[in-house]
Amino acid sequence: MPAKHDQMRGTNTLLVLEYIRHNGESTRRSIQKETGLSWAAVSTISTDLISKKVLMELPCSERVPGRNPVFLDFVPKRNLTLGIEINAEGITALLLDLRCDVVDHYIEPLESLDRDWVIDQMIRAIELLMSRNALDPSAILGIGIATQGTVDRDGAISVYNSFFNDWRNVPLKRIFEERFGIPVHVMHDPACIALAEQWNRRFTDKDNFAVIRLSYGIGMSHIVQGKPVTGSNGIAGELGHMVLDRNGPLCSCGNRGCMESYSSIRGLAHRIIAEYHAGNLSLPESLTQMNDRDIEFMSGLVSWSAAEAAEGNEVLLNIFDDAAYFLGVGIANVVSIFDPNCIILTGGLLDYQDLILDKAKTVAKELAWSLSEFEIIISREGRSQAAVGAALYFINDAFSSLSSRLI
Repeated sequence: MPAKHDQMRGTNTLLVLEYIRHNGESTRRSIQKETGLSWAAVSTISTDLISKKVLMELPCSERVPGRNPVFLDFVPKRNLTLGIEINAEGITALLLDLRCDVVDHYIEPLESLDRDWVIDQMIRAIELLMSRNALDPSAILGIGIATQGTVDRDGAISVYNSFFNDWRNVPLKRIFEERFGIPVHVMHDPACIALAEQWNRRFTDKDNFAVIRLSYGIGMSHIVQGKPVTGSNGIAGELGHMVLDRNGPLCSCGNRGCMESYSSIRGLAHRIIAEYHAGNLSLPESLTQMNDRDIEFMSGLVSWSAAEAAEGNEVLLNIFDDAAYFLGVGIANVVSIFDPNCIILTGGLLDYQDLILDKAKTVAKELAWSLSEFEIIISREGRSQAAVGAALYFINDAFSSLSSRLI
């Protein structure tokens, strides 16, 4: 009986916390009315959470007739979460509160692509955020890490990242838990972006959607019943390595004709350079030496090429046309297999959406299973999405798990 009572009290506590999370500072009376809990339950739970320094009382800022109400809200600078993303563009580190509002942030380019340099730079970014906010580890619920490439299903190891040197089976969870004494979880960056989109758009567990990140590579996360689908080995969502033409261009994975070899920034860069070497295209001298780990070079080459395509260069128009077509095919395959109600597109390739988006949408609608109903949405959330989603792993757990530190 006591165990069942404790479970019920824990469930009710999470209900109170979730209400305040979504509604901001709230009175006990409003919590009671909207959650359906008894006045005694709300009073007992709020008193307990105040003693644990999860909640605090705030006086009403305006005079009202009768007794002024007292509001409950989260205690600032406690139960925060760190979200950090590492990718070829650099490091984004965010400190977030329980409502997923950014308390502080730090963004910088990578100093080196070598494994030890990247890890040291991540450590320094976390130390900086904790230091300038005067935080000790007890104030942090967890550190969420978003990374490109492959992550194991347990959220412990970054298995592979093609942009970094000597980056195989890197035990990020162990390294950072030993360094900071804070729980750590590692995730594939599209899954993190999906969690951020889920929060920002107020999707519920009934929403079945997919996020496709179109950047130097291509990644996907599919959300079902509120959680990312990870697969048996943690590598679900490798949409970029879906082979669409076995005789197509060579992909970074070693196969030919992957979606990524057509519809990513790196894939576009390789195809443009191939046309240059075939004598079909003239390029500025500074854009002729391909380096598929040099993101500035690839960005510059694709940006220049997009401008030339917009001016009518047929060779480049065909390359962007192929990117649009195969993106549409990839989306159609996702829709036909998983039946999401929406596809959310994000990433740097969308800087050139005027050249690819309309055709990609048309192809997706034409080739998807005829009874499918879906929309294609462009994300507007910006670079920090993955870091926000990495932090949300711990924030969501704090509001849903009976083992939550909040209760």
